[in-house]
Amino acid sequence: DWSSDVRSSDLRSQAQINIHEGEFLHNKGFLGEGIKIAVFDGGFYKYLNYNAFDSIRKQNKIKYTWDFVSNDPSVNEDDPHGMNCLSIMGANLPGSFVGTSPHADYYLYRTEDAKTEFPIEEVYWLIAAERADSVGVQIITSSLGYTTFDNSFFDHQYADLNGTGTIVSKAASMAVAKGMIVTNSAGNEGNNPWKYISAPADGINVLAIGAINTFKQLAGFSGIGPSADGRTKPDIVSVGVNTQLIAMDGTVGIGSGTSFSNPNIAGLIACLWQAFPEFSNIEIIQAIKKSSDQFLNPDNKKGYGIPNMRIAYLDLNLQREIRNAKRILTEKNIKLYPNPVTTTGKIAYKSTADGLLSWKMINSVGQLMKADQRTVKKDDYYIIEMGNMELIPRGKYFFVYQNGNERGTIPFIK
Repeated sequence: DWSSDVRSSDLRSQAQINIHEGEFLHNKGFLGEGIKIAVFDGGFYKYLNYNAFDSIRKQNKIKYTWDFVSNDPSVNEDDPHGMNCLSIMGANLPGSFVGTSPHADYYLYRTEDAKTEFPIEEVYWLIAAERADSVGVQIITSSLGYTTFDNSFFDHQYADLNGTGTIVSKAASMAVAKGMIVTNSAGNEGNNPWKYISAPADGINVLAIGAINTFKQLAGFSGIGPSADGRTKPDIVSVGVNTQLIAMDGTVGIGSGTSFSNPNIAGLIACLWQAFPEFSNIEIIQAIKKSSDQFLNPDNKKGYGIPNMRIAYLDLNLQREIRNAKRILTEKNIKLYPNPVTTTGKIAYKSTADGLLSWKMINSVGQLMKADQRTVKKDDYYIIEMGNMELIPRGKYFFVYQNGNERGTIPFIK
């Protein structure tokens, strides 16, 4: 259920990035570098010819292509839909358009025959997922959906959308179980009698992406949930109304459909995973959901809502600090590091009680250099930063702390 509503426009891609605070990641230098994204679609018309893809071509970011329909390596001459989707992530026209993950590595797989609709295309999707897994792809983004076929004998029923009731959803669920993130368009049936999402958006832990406009309003066409077994679907939403992309003639254009909301957020997820490569796919998925504006009250239209990359980043960064604290604190409940301190000092701490942890830094003659406090909970882990130490003279210092009846002093060298 693809949209072909692609026409020229003078608008640019900033709004569809900023609605997720994606610029927060971009400004930190996270542009998808080192993340492998497989794009499953019906073709990538003229991606080898258009200037918008010069950057990823010249930087060898297109790592592999394969046409599973025709069984050959060329995907440049087929349907433009995949090119539109790829552009939302990977295109770069300086001063005019930039995708959400312009530095990622791309694997372009044609799994869809745009002229027909038969179950064999679900099999192509499965085989492509196996290929993606074999080359270490981390993210599969698929703006494809299956509900009805040219021969109605093969049509899916709503009851089939239980995560494993179709070939393609079973494949997508398995891809996530193998460690990949799978993002899939929710489908454009919201205004039609079917109205629900389509396979494989129902997959287990597959991120089904609905569509909103840049004013955060739901698109009427966006497929709704829940899945047949009652899970929240779609999972999240992104801009799928007048989405900025590279059109069929190679110029900046717009298109509408969950086909385009899907790659918009998939690219930002790649940037987030680049920032936190030690986290699993499920942990990244959970952070994305938790960052969304309806996380505490999901529904069957927007799911958990609009993800916020800044919130997700801060959440994962806090989890990283807690992990570091647990790793550092093997025997004691507090440790200062590095020692000697260079430009900054940190304290890993496992709280022994609920309360207020107060600390101060004094020099060898008792002068106060720094002080701070924070609320802590028993058995929780914390990383406490002492701040910039560059202006502190060299010498011997003491970190003095108190939490209720717990008191201690840690000597250290600057």
